[in-house]
Amino acid sequence: DPSTRGDMPAQRAPRKRRDRPQKPTVTEHFIDELIDAGPAGVKMPMDKIHLLRRRAADAERAGRIPDGMRIAVRPFRRDEEHGAHVRMERLPHWFRQAQRSRRRGVVEHTTSAVELDESERFQVEGAPRERALRLVDALVEGAASEGVSVSAALGVRIDDGHRYNEAQRDELVFTVEPDEVKAWFVQKTLQVKHEPTARELARARQGYLFPDLDDVPDENLTFMVDGRSGIMWAASWTDSDEQRLEQMLPRILEEILFRLDAAVAVREAERRREEAQLRALEVRRDAWDRAREDAVDAFQRQFLVTQILDQANAWQQAAMLQRYADAVRHQAQSLEDRENSDALEWASQIEAHADRVNPLPNSAATPTPPEPTMKDLEPFMGKHGPYRP
Repeated sequence: DPSTRGDMPAQRAPRKRRDRPQKPTVTEHFIDELIDAGPAGVKMPMDKIHLLRRRAADAERAGRIPDGMRIAVRPFRRDEEHGAHVRMERLPHWFRQAQRSRRRGVVEHTTSAVELDESERFQVEGAPRERALRLVDALVEGAASEGVSVSAALGVRIDDGHRYNEAQRDELVFTVEPDEVKAWFVQKTLQVKHEPTARELARARQGYLFPDLDDVPDENLTFMVDGRSGIMWAASWTDSDEQRLEQMLPRILEEILFRLDAAVAVREAERRREEAQLRALEVRRDAWDRAREDAVDAFQRQFLVTQILDQANAWQQAAMLQRYADAVRHQAQSLEDRENSDALEWASQIEAHADRVNPLPNSAATPTPPEPTMKDLEPFMGKHGPYRP
């Protein structure tokens, strides 16, 4: 009743629910950052590579990457700065070509693929062989776009630590002089139930046996990159129901690029180590040279001091001998002829010896020290050894 409406308590209007903007996830923020960066991309230091792997995997799994694009990762190095350069880029032509099936009759393989196909040791047999060659073609083209040359190395001996192992395999060698990365295919052999032919069944009734299992080359392939672990992604990739090697080619190539970059890093570290060793050696040599100069000075000073003392002792001895000769001569005055003559002769010999040992007047001069040997200098070298580093 409108007349009683004012007596009723007022009813609150329902509140409108505000939809708060959801904060973008880490993966979404990562993709937005790459898109905004454009061709310049973003750089991540090597100690953050584990985060890059996780974000790239999450973005691919969640379908956050725009159609026709991919997250491309390449190494970068500038002075002491080292890491990964990440950007969003279009799928490369060589990668798109690898996804298309081609008939063997119209395929023009790269030189490396032809050499592998003609090799009796190439480790992919059966129907997957042509597919493996197309994968090689794609990797050769992709590597060339990154400035990496590819060649086939046939019959490479596998060194597993056993002296008499004769196992061999064919490899692909990715090279940026003077560094190289080796890679190869692995194909398993499966055992499947043998399906006997009519002839085998007829022979079986005559007592002949046929095998229960046949060895068949596996349709799935594995691609290995030399090394126990991956630097960026992995050391091996294997076909699965979810993903084929064709889809993994860009990551395989990126792994190879990072390994080539790591080889540069190793050489740079070795060069810095050698330079540091040379600098340390120069420091030790300079210290040794100064120590030798000081040792030569100390040797010469000691030589002069020794000469001074020797001359003083000789002068003192000569003076003593002269006094003794005078005393003998004085004593001779009280002796008879024969004894007097002998005493005077003896006094003359004493005086002659005194003259010989007396440095005065001719020998009382500064002597020239001899050139010291290392044995002479060793007592003065302190902590430094006798031989120059």
